[in-house]
Amino acid sequence: SCSYTLQCCMSSFVLFFFFFFQAEDGIRDAQESRGLGDVYKRQVSTQSTGTARTTMATCDLGLIGLAVMGQNLVLNMNDHGYKIAVFNRTPAKVTKFIENEAAGTNVEGALTIEEFVSKLKKPRRVMMLVMAGKPVDDFIEKLLPLLETEDIIIDGGNSHFPDSIRRCAYLAEKGIHFIGAGVSGGEEGARYGPSIMPGGADAAWPAVKDIFQAISAKAKVDGGEEPCCDWVCLLYTSDAADEEDSVDLGGRRIIKKKKNEAKMA
Repeated sequence: SCSYTLQCCMSSFVLFFFFFFQAEDGIRDAQESRGLGDVYKRQVSTQSTGTARTTMATCDLGLIGLAVMGQNLVLNMNDHGYKIAVFNRTPAKVTKFIENEAAGTNVEGALTIEEFVSKLKKPRRVMMLVMAGKPVDDFIEKLLPLLETEDIIIDGGNSHFPDSIRRCAYLAEKGIHFIGAGVSGGEEGARYGPSIMPGGADAAWPAVKDIFQAISAKAKVDGGEEPCCDWVCLLYTSDAADEEDSVDLGGRRIIKKKKNEAKMA
């Protein structure tokens, strides 16, 4: 009888400690899980409020293309008080730029083109510094579903002028303003003051004039300084001797008239 009682006590003792340690392990797992969750929440909170990942529309202009010219132009704009959003076809370049060359600035990075556009104040100003030719057209097509009437696309890649004229007319039909802007001065000019030659839809010029003239090189004129940047008209010329018709380039009507002649209506 005593032996049976002792065995029962021992069994109860063993079961007690078994369930005690099981419960303690469960509590510990729950605490660790909650702790990891808190860490994750802090990380998400940091990302969502960090300078490089905010999704509020606070940027004055967005730039696509983070080769050296693009990076330097962005830093130049930042130095003049403009808040710039950046995007690159390769997201790793955005992260690297934000964490290195643009560290401590107001530049904001975007890892998707949708996030990039969402950061831009209206009218949205999107500048591309990508390889001339098909890459420009490809980015235009990616941007179009995300833009609205009166938004502006700027090609800063020194494209061939017939391509700029074609894009200006194409985008005007969709209510989007286009600017083709030659940017001269190389990498150092982009960083500290390039010569900029913009042309295209007249209605777009007031929205970009202050930015472009602020970052451009300055020439001494009559004891003062003038920006090496002003509006340049886009003219359409035709080789057809008797051709006479017109195309509307965002408010400026170009008349194609006789061989190698063009005039403004």
